[in-house]
Amino acid sequence: ADSGVLSRGDFQSGLGQLGVVLADEEYDLLYRRIDPKGAGVPYGQFADFIELEDGRHPAPDALSDRDKARLQLRVFRCVQNAAEHGAGTAPAASPTVMAEAF
Repeated sequence: ADSGVLSRGDFQSGLGQLGVVLADEEYDLLYRRIDPKGAGVPYGQFADFIELEDGRHPAPDALSDRDKARLQLRVFRCVQNAAEHGAGTAPAASPTVMAEAF
């Protein structure tokens, strides 16, 4: 993520380090929903997504089981939304798409 954007691999790795478990097809669907043009997901928007309710951006090893469960649920809902509405129907990685996706 040296360019300030996350590739699909970086995106999957980052979510995986935070305890998110998805099948490869679900990661693909999620990533295409957020980044339909293939330009990458801006790191700042990814960081906003993983922000906890109290505004913290914790290190992966500092996430509580409750925080991990909430993040997993948020990601699962985004995957469901992408499956229902099409992965590539949203503009590329806009804050609105990230908020709706996550």
